[in-house]
Amino acid sequence: MINGLKSWIEVGNYRLPLIGDEAACVFVDSGDLELVVTSTLPTEQDSPNEKTCKSPTVKLHLGANDTRAFFVYPGTKESEYTCAWRIVQAPASNKPLRPH
Repeated sequence: MINGLKSWIEVGNYRLPLIGDEAACVFVDSGDLELVVTSTLPTEQDSPNEKTCKSPTVKLHLGANDTRAFFVYPGTKESEYTCAWRIVQAPASNKPLRPH
């Protein structure tokens, strides 16, 4: 059910919908940005509230030509979904992230 749940990736002035194994590339200006992932509840996919489930906000400082890559995973407690999202920086990214 989670793999088919549309989530919203928000970074800078962008808000991108992604589902399951989809990927996206976003080009943003250098500087300070925030990254967050939101969605509805899996049982309420038609809900207008697309920010019911949310990741912690990740604060980024991007310099010129910095490249970052992230994976998004459902938040879980034991094997149950917890109405949350986790953002994990890919090992190949060139700068550490600062969770907030």
